[in-house]
Amino acid sequence: MPFPPTQPRPRSSRARAAAELAFLLVLTGCSESPDSKSSTSAPLAGSGASSTAISPVQAALIDGVRLANEGRFEEAVATFDRGLRLEPDNAKLRHEKGIALLQMGSAAQAEAEFTLGIEAEPGRWDNWSQRGATRFQMGRLSEAEADLVHALELNPNNELAHYNLGYLRESRAMVVLGAVSLDVEQMELAAQSYQRALELLPAHDAARARLAGVLNRLGRKEEARKAYAEVLERNPKQELALLECARLEVEAGAPEAAAPLLARLLEQRPDSAEGHYLSGQVAEEKGELQTARDSYQKAVEYDGSLAHALYRLAAVQEALGESAAAEQTRARHAEVEALGREVSEKLAAVNSQPENPMLRYQYARSLARAQRIDLALAAYNQLLSLPQQQFAAADPKLLPQAWLELGVLHLEKKHNAKAARACFENTLNRQPNFPLAHALAGKACLGLDDNEAAVEHLKAALQGAPNLIEAHSNLGVAFLKQSRWVDAIGALEAGLAKAPKHVTMQYNLAGAYLARGSVEQAKAMYERLLEQEPEHAEARARLAQIAAQAQAPQSAASQPAQQD
Repeated sequence: MPFPPTQPRPRSSRARAAAELAFLLVLTGCSESPDSKSSTSAPLAGSGASSTAISPVQAALIDGVRLANEGRFEEAVATFDRGLRLEPDNAKLRHEKGIALLQMGSAAQAEAEFTLGIEAEPGRWDNWSQRGATRFQMGRLSEAEADLVHALELNPNNELAHYNLGYLRESRAMVVLGAVSLDVEQMELAAQSYQRALELLPAHDAARARLAGVLNRLGRKEEARKAYAEVLERNPKQELALLECARLEVEAGAPEAAAPLLARLLEQRPDSAEGHYLSGQVAEEKGELQTARDSYQKAVEYDGSLAHALYRLAAVQEALGESAAAEQTRARHAEVEALGREVSEKLAAVNSQPENPMLRYQYARSLARAQRIDLALAAYNQLLSLPQQQFAAADPKLLPQAWLELGVLHLEKKHNAKAARACFENTLNRQPNFPLAHALAGKACLGLDDNEAAVEHLKAALQGAPNLIEAHSNLGVAFLKQSRWVDAIGALEAGLAKAPKHVTMQYNLAGAYLARGSVEQAKAMYERLLEQEPEHAEARARLAQIAAQAQAPQSAASQPAQQD
């Protein structure tokens, strides 16, 4: 390939700090706790048998697990289905298929598989545990708690079920929207669950760090500090312990103790918004206002919903004499506060009519607008788990639109192209001629290097909506990845006819000309791009390369097509 085709670069992840309770569960099944080395699921059927004794059902299970471990989740699901056609009541196959569906972002389908596994074999703890974790992810806390409690009745010695139950109870004890309130009884129950997980696995550092957070909220600060110290002594890079221990030191008026913890955290997690916020507080305490301003700015860059970071940023900008910037920041702070109030209002409406899909949809959208991404994902998943007839009664277009918006969150905020593609395909199953869904599915396919599928989706998008500029751009990229230079030129020229100043298409079109051997056209396009964007380093480098090759005695106009 003569050049790297460009697409819009994804922004850094806006992941919320690990301390915020946003349904970030540890999955059971194939996965492990971040700190646990123990098995977290029932033994793999057939795993100890010789190859001559493996039945077709066992082979489907083993092959499916292998594919899932390789990240080939769609193939894994198809393989599990092969086994389920032979043995529909195989609870282990249902469990593993559900895990794969979760990895694809299909929580509602995963929940259905765990339910079928429970119906087939009610005495297996793993489907109960995983259905509880999935329902927690979907925001159905009461049902999730009942499932996790039942899983522990079947298997009291599973540390992950205790951990997830503790996490669920901790989340129920707090209101993470707007002002924080505290349910002491639920917090005590959460502490008991984490403690039980630690009795079973003392090295479960995530459970110990969460227990420390609970103790801190209950006012038992010295116990919390001791628990964080135990975690960090064994695992100096445990992110939650670093963040929350630093927060505890800042609150105690000890910025010098917080500073090294935050430095260690940000070295491994430079996108930690709360880490940058606390670093700003430390700098502000030391009177280093410019450093504080820079830290607060990074915090809101990584998470635009951090109202407290915006508030402090405005104050520091004002103190530095940056009045215009402070005014802009205060306006952003007011907007974030307003979005928070909107989220709270939508949540109140949902609580009053929990079976109303339109109210759940509006709540999920308000969370997405407020940049509460993990909570928004949970809200969309909960919405999509409602019976389809409820959507039909509300608005026939609501269901495909909800799948589309969930896919956008996966694609743009979580950079999970596989989950996004599954969501967009769910939209297209219900609205086959939806141009935007085809355009987004094409973009997701590009991210998965499925260029043929990308081309088909993007062509369908442009057939229905010729003015979708990014679809033209992405179609050009898909053709470039297939070395179809003429097709790429056609797609990009068509896009530039509608958006002449589109930088990505100009750069990629110049590369396509170069690959085809049209050096003068490539040179003219790079020059046109640089007139518009003089700082475009890649275009300038390509132009310099063309000039150097023109001066080389044995250069050929088509030579760039041979370069990597």
